[in-house]
Order: sequence, then structure tokens, then C-alpha cells
Amino acid sequence: MKTTITFLALVLSASAYASPIVTKETIANQKKATAAWKLKNGLDVIYRKLPGSPIVQVSIDFNYGRASAKPEYRGTIPLVFAAVTQSSAHLSKQAWEALLQKYSASAGCTDGIEISSCSLSVIKNYWSEVFENFFKVITAPSFKPFELELQRSQLIASTKQKSFDPSFMANQTVNSAFYTDNHPYYIPIDKAVSQLQKVPVQTIKNIYHQARLSSGGVLTIVGDLDIKELKSELAETFGKWKLKAKKKLNIQAPKYEKKSVFSLKDEKNPTAYLSIKMNGPGRNDTDYDAAMMMFRILSNELSEEVRTRQSLSYAIYSHLIDYTIGVGVIAASTSKPKETIKAIAEVLKKMKTKTYTKQEIELFRNVNATRYFLTLEEHKNLSHALSVSQIYYNDPNWLYDWPQRVEKVTGKDIKRVAKKYLKDFRAGVVFSKKDFRRSWLNPIIPKS
Repeated sequence: MKTTITFLALVLSASAYASPIVTKETIANQKKATAAWKLKNGLDVIYRKLPGSPIVQVSIDFNYGRASAKPEYRGTIPLVFAAVTQSSAHLSKQAWEALLQKYSASAGCTDGIEISSCSLSVIKNYWSEVFENFFKVITAPSFKPFELELQRSQLIASTKQKSFDPSFMANQTVNSAFYTDNHPYYIPIDKAVSQLQKVPVQTIKNIYHQARLSSGGVLTIVGDLDIKELKSELAETFGKWKLKAKKKLNIQAPKYEKKSVFSLKDEKNPTAYLSIKMNGPGRNDTDYDAAMMMFRILSNELSEEVRTRQSLSYAIYSHLIDYTIGVGVIAASTSKPKETIKAIAEVLKKMKTKTYTKQEIELFRNVNATRYFLTLEEHKNLSHALSVSQIYYNDPNWLYDWPQRVEKVTGKDIKRVAKKYLKDFRAGVVFSKKDFRRSWLNPIIPKS
């Protein structure tokens, strides 16, 4: 996907330099095709019309995730949402699966840090019948003990399996230095397994009930439906949910503590797995647009210097995790950790001292434009992006306006946010303890 996006961006860059690829007319047309309203219970609805589309995508995004749960239950949230679409009080698992198979539909739920969702994809001709049963399933899932135990066993096994993935464990290792033990964004893998093993069925039911009734969620429909009929159907289904006010999440950015900036997991691997994190801007921060661009440029610079020019890393990248608060990430795998860390430090210094020209930034604007068009083309991605825009900004049009905001980012902005956020690093390493030296990190994290 990354190669495809970069190739498309280069093609676009060759033909569209100095003029916006996503025109004001394009943005206006997207907004014109989007309707938003509230049901009587306060649930936000977004309908994006795609004329002629044979598929209807329905997503109910809950303003509830692992960060919303009590610390002792954060590890259980994946089980809660994995079990939702198994069956309901009105429909057995066998009947529900037969219905989905009959109409070539798919349904499922996923959990997230701040947002969890349930979705349905169905052929337009069969929309009404499948939607009615989808609503019943997510309104009153049965959470039958036998089905839950099967899901529990599968999740415990898959969670334990992650401990054998050095990239995943590098992330866990840096998290142990980056977050406090009870930070809403963090749960150690052993604690997650323990919670999954112990959580009773009734607690799972209670957690889902709390998530479903929390206000601030969004119902998004993407397809080609009659809007009057759609409004009527939604009013008779989701409009009857009784929602309760949800407390606003109070997420604090992790504090930088000099005594807790590095963690190492001793593994006898020929390859070192390195993960570096730093505080970044959240979704509603004024630096968000510039920082997103900066981290994409940083990822490209790291790849060019560390992987391509110096051949030090098998894979290296950077990105911004963007929730209520932001977290910057640099990750790499290498057989030469000392040299790789030194090269990363050189790139970080470049980012904080160089002022990128308009022409240099143009490629990354085009990458953003390509991502934008790909999002608009895929029903599920479009539905989720609209929901996220509504939840964080109370405006689905935030998605459509993204290219215009990126157009305003300058080289000076890139350097400014690089200086502001590329600091106070914490690092996690998965490698042989006897073969790694803490001093190798000094170019990035000087030892106090």
C-alpha cells in the first residue's frame, strides 16, 4: 500500500505542482453529498450518498474504548466487542450466520483505544432485512457462556502469541517507560491476559451495556438510499436507544521522567527491535495538521537515510498516533543498533534545522491527497473517517477540508513542530542485554 501511495503521489506531483490536487469544487461536492442530523435521543447520524453504489455500509461508532474502561477491565474490551455479533436474544448464532451468508453480507465489531465500532456491509437490494436483524443483534447481544468461552480462549491464545512478535514486544517495552502503570492508553500484555482469564460473563454484559448507552457515538451510513425512508427506519430503530451522558475523557500526556526513559527486553535475537516514543499533539491541538505532515516527512527521511543510503535497517518508519492526546513513534529493526541509532539522531537533527521548500513539501501534500481519494473510494474507510470527524470535531466536513488545511502547512511550520515535539524521547529495545550498550542511545537520549 505504501509503495502504491508513493507512486501515485509522484505521478500527481509531476502533473499538478503549484496547484491543489483536491480542488474546492471537489470538496464542495463531497459536502453536498453528505447529510447529518440527530435522532430524538441525541444520536448523531451521518449519511453519505454514493449514487449507483450497490453496497450499503453501516457503522455505529461508540465513543467508548479501552481508555474509557476501569483499569481492571481494559484488557477485556477486545472480548466484549468480539462477542457482540455472535447472536442475540432474538436470533441464534446459526440463524444470524445463515442470514449473512444468504445475502452475502458481513458484520462485526472491533474495539479501540477511544472509539469502538460495529459495522455491517450489505448489498443494497437486501438492506432492509439484514439491517433490521443487525440492529437486533447489537441492541441485545446474548453473550451466551459457551460462545463467550470460545471467544475468550481464542483471544487469550492470540494475545499470548503476540509475545513472540519482537516488533510488538518492542512497543510493549517502550510503553513500560513511556506510560505510568494505569495510563488509559496502556496495559501490559500479561495483565491483559490475566483480565481476559478472570472477567465474568455478567461484567462483559455490563461493559457493553455501558458502551452502547454512552452518548457521543455516531451512526454512519454510506450508500445509495432514499433519505426519507432512511430517516424513518433509523428513527424506529436506533432512535429508540436510551442514551446516557458520558463523562469526558481526561487523558493526560505522559510526563517525561529522566529516571524512566529506557527499557530493554533481553532476547537473544540477531536483530534488534527499537521503538522510540515522544509526546505529540492531540486531535484538537492547533499543531495537529503540521505535525501529521512533519511525521510523514520524518518517516520518509528515516527510510531514505537509514534504510536506503546507509543500509542499516530492514524496516524503519515514523508516525503520529492521534487520539485525544498524540504520541509520536519511531520504530526500526536492525542488526546494527549502534549505527542505526546514530543515523536516526542525524535525521532528527536535520528535521529540526532544515526549512523545507514548497517543492519538497509538495510530494507529501500529494501523498495526503492520494490517501484522501482512497478514503473516499472505500465504503468502510469513508464511514469510519466521517465518524471520527464527528466524534472529535463535531463536524463530518472536517474530513473533506483536510487537504485545504494541509495546503497551508509551510516549511517553517514543519521545522517549528519538529523542534517542539522531537525531544524528550523514551526508548524500548528487544535485543540481547549483553550485546547492547545504553550509551548507544546517548545521541538521542543523553544519560543524566
